[in-house]
Amino acid sequence: MYVMVILGMFFRMVHPQRGYGFVLTQLPLNWYNQFHRMITLSTVRKLAFTFEEVQEQPHFEKISFRINKKIFATVDTKKQVVVLKLSEIDQSVFSDANRTAIYPVPGAWGRQGWTKFEMKKVRKDLFSDALTTSYCNVAPSKLADKYRVK
Repeated sequence: MYVMVILGMFFRMVHPQRGYGFVLTQLPLNWYNQFHRMITLSTVRKLAFTFEEVQEQPHFEKISFRINKKIFATVDTKKQVVVLKLSEIDQSVFSDANRTAIYPVPGAWGRQGWTKFEMKKVRKDLFSDALTTSYCNVAPSKLADKYRVK
């Protein structure tokens, strides 16, 4: 039995026990869009409202998601950017995953953990993990403990 491994624009069939593979073939140009959907406002809303006691409110020209009146995420639909509140360590970890799509907000806000996620470039699974982390950083521990990975 072989497992398909995707490497950028190519894939390779790899045998799990033997560790070698065959047939390095170029994928069709639209393969990326088939497996990687950009994050949309509806996706952000859907993910944010999976947490308890979340409220959506306007924040200047952006949309904010809050827990106990504290913002854990904002969405700028014009620029297609979501900004999340992370710890400095979490910010570093998520930024290392994809520096072109995830990076600190410039200036003091970025040094406080506010991190930009470009909606067109970030993977949904990575964004979902980051949103959970952001919620857990801001929510009271009683609520956050329900969503923290143990």
